Amino acid sequence: MTQDTRGAAWDLRLYVDEWGLDLDRIRMPLHFFHGDQDPQAPLPALRRLVSSLPTAQLVVYPGDAHLSTFANHVDEIAHALTGGTRDHASADASGSNQAVSDALP
Repeated sequence: MTQDTRGAAWDLRLYVDEWGLDLDRIRMPLHFFHGDQDPQAPLPALRRLVSSLPTAQLVVYPGDAHLSTFANHVDEIAHALTGGTRDHASADASGSNQAVSDALP
């Protein structure tokens, strides 16, 4: 393992470079589960990606971050990924128990 900047540079390029994929050809259902406090994957960047995927659904968990989304909502996420219909929910700072689901056409 080397200690240089190549890994960080590669990661940064993923945010700004085109990936060379024709995303609108993806037809299988895609589910994204995201905490709105995630500093590693900013929500605006994810919304931009999801908007280019015709079958994507984005569920945003208020108050959760990168790892806490999965840790706090593993049952809901597993249920959704296995074909369940249970609503996604999350407690936000106001005490509300509601996640935001963006179903895209």
